[in-house]
Amino acid sequence: MPVLKDVASGIMAWTRTPRTQTYRKLNAEIDAEALRSPRTSPKALVKLIVPVILFSGLLFAVSHTDITQYIPDSNKTALSSLPPVEEGGQRRLRIIVPADGPSPGLCKMLMSGIASGYPSSVIVNWGRDFQKSPGWFGGSHLGKIDGTLEFLDSITSEEAPDDERLGPDDLVLLVDAYDVWFQLPPSVLIRRYMAQNYAADQRVRKEWIGSPSWFSSDSENNLVPRQSIIISTQKKCWPDASLGSDPHCNDLPESSAREDMYGPHTDEDPKQMHDLRPRYVNSGSVMGPVGDMKRMFRRAQEKVDEKQSAGAGIFSDQGIFAEIFGEQEIWRTSKRQNHDEWVKLQADQPKQAAQELQQNDFNVGLDYIQDLFTPTVFEEDDGLYIVSSHVPGRNGVEDLVYTAPASDAQKRKPRIFKKQDLKEQGLAEADWDSLCKSEGHDEWWNEVLQDGDGPL
Repeated sequence: MPVLKDVASGIMAWTRTPRTQTYRKLNAEIDAEALRSPRTSPKALVKLIVPVILFSGLLFAVSHTDITQYIPDSNKTALSSLPPVEEGGQRRLRIIVPADGPSPGLCKMLMSGIASGYPSSVIVNWGRDFQKSPGWFGGSHLGKIDGTLEFLDSITSEEAPDDERLGPDDLVLLVDAYDVWFQLPPSVLIRRYMAQNYAADQRVRKEWIGSPSWFSSDSENNLVPRQSIIISTQKKCWPDASLGSDPHCNDLPESSAREDMYGPHTDEDPKQMHDLRPRYVNSGSVMGPVGDMKRMFRRAQEKVDEKQSAGAGIFSDQGIFAEIFGEQEIWRTSKRQNHDEWVKLQADQPKQAAQELQQNDFNVGLDYIQDLFTPTVFEEDDGLYIVSSHVPGRNGVEDLVYTAPASDAQKRKPRIFKKQDLKEQGLAEADWDSLCKSEGHDEWWNEVLQDGDGPL
């Protein structure tokens, strides 16, 4: 793995170099030509192909040709075109990683994010003792909920330094720490995130039959079911109700992916996992605006507290989020079936209608086409390696600019969130040894770099 070591060395040098806050735009035509040119130096070549060769373990690139020009049947796919994109903007992007201890797996994930051009990841729950025991129940998995919520509450408060503070419209991406790799740059991820939300909103509008005012953005109450949070998907509904949470497996909507996604027998036999379209929650990756994420995570924590008070054994965060999504979809189905009553409630008692929407709808959708995140669980044979040869800046993607928080200009390493230190110190940088070295992997570079040539 000498190539990987060269990449990692470049990452280390890059983390020590202050830089401006906007992502550099990729001149795709020049870079694509350089990729094909034999005169390109090996180091430059590595930088160009690293999204393909380095991070294909758990996040595979999904091949969708021209997702913005082709406007498909909304019943068959979640993709759609976007309205014109405004250039620039003040919104920020932050990566949240719940991790309580070091691991080479954590190290690989963090390095993949840096190499792909993402802002510094913020680690929550670092050093927290979850009293791990056999059975994998609760513990760090449930800690993912309260740890993330504490960070979101703190980083949006007046206690957060100005150069770290996030607002309700800033984007956050929550990812598991030890089994996820980044592959594509943030511009592609954000573009696909926006396209899916836009397509989902159009789909919901068609499903709800009512007066135009029901869908008008100028409506005083603006009670429109919409999508702003996207959660990764998998092919099996798990965990089931016996493990502390009810994911409402039989009440969930059909996938919005193509009905013939796996050929003529798609979805016919539930035992043929390969031929099933993903339609269930996988909580390994969650993306959305800070304000909506706070509301969803607060509801998730309320559920945890309620279940624990009742003596229920809760298996994991995935069951909690699946229950929230399932209840949301049951509520939406009920309102669609009784649409006239719902419209009347809005007219007669708008405050009550707004409160009901706030309590039951969390703007959550699933990545049905796995265009953002591709879990390999239950679909180990579905992934393909692809070569990215199209122009990545086409159709306005280069105009989608989310900036890193201002503190990233000087702090390029992964960061550690400690609530008690936030006001005075901000988010402190972590060194690679503390992140990567774990029991059984004292020389972590042998696990991560695998070249036998020692540390960086």
